[in-house]
Amino acid sequence: MPQTPQHPQDREREIARLVGLWPHEIADVSPDGRARLIRKLALVLKAERRRGLAGHWSYDLARHAALVRVLRREQAAFEALASKMGAPHKTAARCSKENARTQRSTRFISRR
Repeated sequence: MPQTPQHPQDREREIARLVGLWPHEIADVSPDGRARLIRKLALVLKAERRRGLAGHWSYDLARHAALVRVLRREQAAFEALASKMGAPHKTAARCSKENARTQRSTRFISRR
């Protein structure tokens, strides 16, 4: 499981550096707020993967790795929050399904 930052400000600073969101959107740790953040992170990661596969000059491996790390950490926090509430949130399955679909397409392209 990815390591959690020591302070909430570290989490907010890291996410703000990677994704263009308002501070109140990043600070929202409710199930719906986390789900929106996970969807946004998944979209940004998908765009970064496309840049990498295309060999675009703006692709940054360090940014890609940071996006993966933050996305996994947020998904783990979301799952923990959903399990604490008793029932899985409907968006959790959708987010993990989208992530799995993206990973499958990446594996297919890398085999060529």
